[in-house]
Amino acid sequence: YDTAHASARQGVMAELCCQLLGEACADARVELGAFDQHVLRAIAGFEPEAAAVVAGIIRRAAADPHSKAQAGS
Repeated sequence: YDTAHASARQGVMAELCCQLLGEACADARVELGAFDQHVLRAIAGFEPEAAAVVAGIIRRAAADPHSKAQAGS
């Protein structure tokens, strides 16, 4: 939030959310196609909380692919 609020440029929060989602996918070793990237950019355009939740789901799923991801972790 601080980075986005410090910038006068529009779209900073969406860029940061897209970066968060991309890093979660990279950490999970998920290869993204063009449409995947398009969808992540769309998610990043919603509230930052939505991007944080999706990134958390990706990271939890990657942490232990053989068990259910813990909700709210």
